[in-house]
Amino acid sequence: MKITRGKTGSRRSHHGLTAPRLSHDKETDSTHKRHHVDLETGMYRGKQIFEPKVKTPKVEEVAEEVVEKIEEVAEEVKEEVKEIGEEIKEDIEEVIEAVTEEKEEKKEEEK
Repeated sequence: MKITRGKTGSRRSHHGLTAPRLSHDKETDSTHKRHHVDLETGMYRGKQIFEPKVKTPKVEEVAEEVVEKIEEVAEEVKEEVKEIGEEIKEDIEEVIEAVTEEKEEKKEEEK
């Protein structure tokens, strides 16, 4: 015997999904299921049930390590640049002294 669409629809009328009932905490501005512990704060009905874990994403940890390494390398590079700059200054002074000596020798020869 064929079951009509109306009969099938009537039977399935109770199969619909409903959204979960959520409560909003005014103090912490968080949303949680009713009659459940708020996982963000660890509170239930005004009492601290557990201390929530503070999660830091792995990406942030890796980024912090990379930033620290970059800062270390930057400091090393700055020191090397200072040393090279001092060496260049010394070389320039030597060249200037050599050039001035040559000019003085030429002047003495001309006299």
